Amino acid sequence: MLGYLALLVDGAHMMMYGLTLMRIKSEFGLTNVEAGALGSLTLVGMELGGVLGGWCGDALGRVRLVVSALALFSWARACWALHTASCSLPWSA
Repeated sequence: MLGYLALLVDGAHMMMYGLTLMRIKSEFGLTNVEAGALGSLTLVGMELGGVLGGWCGDALGRVRLVVSALALFSWARACWALHTASCSLPWSA
């Protein structure tokens, strides 16, 4: 079940990228070639992550790897939330 959920989230991530590409282009002033390169590099990164994730999963164990990845993501997300929350407080300026 967790593997299916991870696959669903990964697919949603790529769908959101496709839906927001035009806004990313206009926000950063990218040309069509640069936007295409960004999309290609995204797929290359996913490929490298899949290969390295598969190797680490075989070496360390898949359950341990998924739990570690979720813990790292949760920790990083909490740090980001605390950072942005403290930056938006009136007394932190």
